[in-house]
Amino acid sequence: VVEIGEARHEIMVQPYFYTSKPIAKALHDAINRGVQIEDVSDKCIANAMHSAAPLFSSAGVPVKIDEKQTLVRNKIMIIDRSTLIFGSFNFTNTAEENIAERLLIIKGKKLVVNKLTDYLEKHNEKLSPYQR
Repeated sequence: VVEIGEARHEIMVQPYFYTSKPIAKALHDAINRGVQIEDVSDKCIANAMHSAAPLFSSAGVPVKIDEKQTLVRNKIMIIDRSTLIFGSFNFTNTAEENIAERLLIIKGKKLVVNKLTDYLEKHNEKLSPYQR
């Protein structure tokens, strides 16, 4: 949440699922600060009951859907092309409170962040816009 609060320009996020209120609030606050957010989900999760896709879409966030993959389970967040957050951690209340999840935050390692950013950008070119 601290890293999301430090975002100034853009956040690229490819979660498996959102239900974490602190993460959702931090992303919402980032939107209000003018941070550009791009969200990628799979079609199954985008239409799930607790999906953030409708909320983000109504806030003007370009939500993209991977129609080809059954599940998008990357759990990646790239902030301002300089901070990479990834791991087994789902952005959920359950992951925060009840599951032994791991989260790795890498700052200042341009080569690593650029590799994942390039992957997301190439992957995102093949995606469809979210439609409710």
